[in-house]
Amino acid sequence: MDTIIRKLLPSELINIYKSIELDFAEGEYAPYDVLAKQIEKGVQKGYILQQGKTDVAYSICADSCANGYILISLLSVYKEFRGFGLGSTFLEELISSYSRNQGLIVEVERPENAGSDEERALCEMRIKFYQKAGFYLIEDIDYSIWDVPMYLMALPLRASMPTINERIGRIIYEIYLELMGKRYIHKLKVKQLANRLCKRSDFMRYEGTVYRPPSEAESLLIQATIGCPHNNCTFCGMYRNTKFRIRSVADIKEDLLMARDYHGYKVRSIFFADGNTILMKTDQLLDVLYYARDMFPYLKRMTVYGSVKFLKLKKLHEFRLLREAGLTRIHSGMESGDDEVLRSIKKGFTAAEMIEEGLKVREAGIELSEYILLGIGGRERTQEHALESARVLNAFTPDFVRLRTYVPWKGTPLYEDYQQGRFHLLSPYEALKETRLLIANLEGPFELLSDHVSNFAPINGNIPNDKPEMLETIDRLLVVPENNFRQVDSRYL
Repeated sequence: MDTIIRKLLPSELINIYKSIELDFAEGEYAPYDVLAKQIEKGVQKGYILQQGKTDVAYSICADSCANGYILISLLSVYKEFRGFGLGSTFLEELISSYSRNQGLIVEVERPENAGSDEERALCEMRIKFYQKAGFYLIEDIDYSIWDVPMYLMALPLRASMPTINERIGRIIYEIYLELMGKRYIHKLKVKQLANRLCKRSDFMRYEGTVYRPPSEAESLLIQATIGCPHNNCTFCGMYRNTKFRIRSVADIKEDLLMARDYHGYKVRSIFFADGNTILMKTDQLLDVLYYARDMFPYLKRMTVYGSVKFLKLKKLHEFRLLREAGLTRIHSGMESGDDEVLRSIKKGFTAAEMIEEGLKVREAGIELSEYILLGIGGRERTQEHALESARVLNAFTPDFVRLRTYVPWKGTPLYEDYQQGRFHLLSPYEALKETRLLIANLEGPFELLSDHVSNFAPINGNIPNDKPEMLETIDRLLVVPENNFRQVDSRYL
């Protein structure tokens, strides 16, 4: 069921406050009349997460400070709705809504000061919750508010984590000065310890949301580029509001050094984000690859995203040099082998170019992982999409073919076409039938993987060896009632 965020109405605060008293320890929240005045003045804002027409979570945020940092004062899911990932959904929405700010700050009670094992476990769970969302725990600081010792955690957005780390005392002081005024600011105590090690190696300097393939879940993520140089695909919202740029080699090397100091020498896999890092000048990318090998002597794999539009800018001998330097795999979004579909979704290349570039990459000895977007041709082109995709894949046989099912992404042109009835989304049965037609016409050899939450069929194996079993799996799924299948929300792609 879809979720939305709405602003808290002042009249709702009295009921929300009853939940606050149950969900948080005394001292972690302001008295009711203080909080009501802060919301009335606009120095704090309340938000409600709704699922359907039901309120499922709430948050209070201090977002009026001129320094550009946001304090998430409170965030909680109502007890009866816990355990369904709604807290993470809420936090992701808040992060997205404040993405133009410098960073987000949260306070968490110190587990070592908990009054019971149950309270300690709850404190530790809160810390892990925020760490999972990308927040860093700032341990080496003596901090308390209203005499309650707390840890501060921070998520860098436009500011870098080293900057936040160095300025955290001033940042939190300015936020509370706005909240409490000079009369009560003495209740805030913050001191950066004299022996504190402010090493840049404690943090990574990610900009915006970093996307990576599921197969790179265990890889070190280093941003070599920011955004996507094409950024015109009608279905994709990953980098739509991000201006593309290539980071300097010096900055990339600094991130690698920071990662080495933080993770040690035994990193085995690196994925160089963002979209189409292959666009980097060959000599610069070679410099980065060799430096990474120096930093991590146990390194086995380095990978990038690379669309055909940008693969064709490099010659065979350049790919061979990159392979020699350690580039082992390129992830490429083919999406479809049907030229009409490719044109309509504005991929920026043709099926013939895909074959040519695929053969070139394979000849250079670099693994190629191709992505097929099931349903991207809509009902009108489902057969052509499946058959032409199979034809193109058979022509250059990538090492991996990975399936994704198209899910409309809000804010993209194709989503608008879907909303206006100009694009007809496949039903679960129709998507399964398209998948079956694709697989039936694949010859390989390559590995076929359905490693994504958007897919309806868990089909993984080798083409051609496992093709009969894959087809049988789909046939079994086609007798399952269609309403048993669910389509994933685009926010979880």
